[in-house]
Amino acid sequence: PDYLDWLGGVRDLWPNATGTLLTNGYYLNEHDRQLYDLLKNSQGRIIVDIGLHNSHRAQPMLEKMKKWLVGDIEIKRGSENLRAIPGFDGNWKRSYDKIRDYAWPDCDTVDQWPQLPQSIRDECETIHKFSPDILAEARLGWSLRDSNGVTVKINYENYFSQNNLIVVNNGESIRLHDSDPLVAHNTCSMAINKCYHFIRGKLYKCGPVGLFPELESKFNIDLSEQDRSLIHSYQPGTVENI
Repeated sequence: PDYLDWLGGVRDLWPNATGTLLTNGYYLNEHDRQLYDLLKNSQGRIIVDIGLHNSHRAQPMLEKMKKWLVGDIEIKRGSENLRAIPGFDGNWKRSYDKIRDYAWPDCDTVDQWPQLPQSIRDECETIHKFSPDILAEARLGWSLRDSNGVTVKINYENYFSQNNLIVVNNGESIRLHDSDPLVAHNTCSMAINKCYHFIRGKLYKCGPVGLFPELESKFNIDLSEQDRSLIHSYQPGTVENI
């Protein structure tokens, strides 16, 4: 409920940093100008990123944000952003190979789509409902920027991805991947983007590190005593460390 105070405080402490407010947008109101004014005063350094967990909310949210923003609105959405979707290249190839005729040429990536004969592209679109534009409509959101430089991104989050939890014994317990720590760290998007977290007033360099102790206290996680001790060993930064 006091997220505006958090945003304002972060902006005051780090005035030159960029930031993103992640939300499902449920409580966003087109008549609420407090958040808008904060974004406007940040001069583009803070944006709103709305993650939609249900695709039927996409069009109403887009219309709501059009009313909330001010002046001329630039809206971007394009099939060139498809490759940013996790696992997209592999899914593209599998989908194309499933519908292709034996005489069709390969199309292993979305970049090869324009080289396909027009007749094949037409058949993919009209019969199989498969094309970059159709996929963009189903999977990509929008980026909106108004005349004051206020930016809102609307993204689809209605899919599942692999994570570090393994559910075993028909859901009775949970295990964690026993992966190489260095490899895991170097491929983690939070580590690469330095995605720090505030949890209960303390600063964590890694969000999961801050949440694992709570997860371990509430669920039956199959851990060795060494790993259990490791999970509880992280010391976050406090105001005394500044």
